[in-house]
Amino acid sequence: MTFHNFDYAIHSDFLIYWTGRKDIDEKDQEGEPKWCKPSKDKYIITPKEIFLYIKRLHDILEHGLWMNKKADPETIKVNGKKFEKPLVARTCFTELKLSEVREHAKKFGRLGIGLKRYYLFDRLGGPMKYLQFGTLNLFFPPFSDYNKDDPGYEKFSFYKHMCSGRPLTYDLFSESEWRIIYSENIKEKLKRKASERLSLFVDPKESDDKELKQFYDGIQGEKPEYFLPLDAWLAMIIYPSPEVKIEAKKNLYPLIEKVKSRKTATGCPDYEYKMWPIELDLDACRNF
Repeated sequence: MTFHNFDYAIHSDFLIYWTGRKDIDEKDQEGEPKWCKPSKDKYIITPKEIFLYIKRLHDILEHGLWMNKKADPETIKVNGKKFEKPLVARTCFTELKLSEVREHAKKFGRLGIGLKRYYLFDRLGGPMKYLQFGTLNLFFPPFSDYNKDDPGYEKFSFYKHMCSGRPLTYDLFSESEWRIIYSENIKEKLKRKASERLSLFVDPKESDDKELKQFYDGIQGEKPEYFLPLDAWLAMIIYPSPEVKIEAKKNLYPLIEKVKSRKTATGCPDYEYKMWPIELDLDACRNF
């Protein structure tokens, strides 16, 4: 595999997975994260938040990213009709300038795990295909087939509206989302056509890893369908605060070294294994 130096590339080579808003960030009475509320004083991260973010980073480095499946299908409104999107396990990433990530962290959490694009390519991932609700689109009936019984129906997981509603702010389009999806059907396709990729997706219910099974059994609430272990394509960690970064340095650096040494990255050049991931805290990102 040849890697080129694109001097004029307008897109970042980093895709960021975000976590923490749902179950770590402390909320105000309206349910909004306290850290991003306007205040004369800088929000001080609490000891509990530091502990939980360090644990979250540890679990991701040790076991991988979560692949979750929604309970109810999302719908696409286009061509005068509604179309249900398939229910598949997925993991989502954003392609954003660092100066823009604070706004995104408000919605999804303050811990960002940055990976090179090839991490997603290795796992059949790709960018979302955006369309606008209430318009005409060639990829949906009556212009194209849309059959829930078709094994290829899962590709509609990659379609998404540009706006969450009105006014038309194009807020969803601005996220520049990428996604990895997985299912039993995709697993069967990999068995027939690319069996070497099966190990990149881990089903905790079938795994022989005792530590993973113990971790999975101990999860309270919604459990992931699959895990995506990290490898040498790990390229960046955006910490919620300097305090979390300091604790990570004390406790998690051996795990980062372990991840960077994994040989599952397809065609990965030697320097990726030797190169430490970029480390930033969220407040510093506004300056880039």
